[in-house]
Amino acid sequence: MVEFGNFEICWENDQFKAKGLVASIREVVHKKDSFTRMKQERDTERNERLAKQSAERNASIQKRIRLDDIKNRLSALFTIDDKPHQRGKLYWSLC
Repeated sequence: MVEFGNFEICWENDQFKAKGLVASIREVVHKKDSFTRMKQERDTERNERLAKQSAERNASIQKRIRLDDIKNRLSALFTIDDKPHQRGKLYWSLC
């Protein structure tokens, strides 16, 4: 409908009226399309931001897990009392 451009098939008295109505419809469709494009762009930006935040959060969680593991293994070294050689080997395995 909005791509209709030939008004010669209309009655002569209705041609200008038809042109005006098609122009009005074309304007409404264009506005609707503009809002749709803006919403799609906003949604795309939001999804990108959420994905970035999720990746940062996952990286932070993985770092915390690695640090906790190192802390636990280091703490376990202090429970070995009678074997300093074994404790030294375990310490260097942490590095």
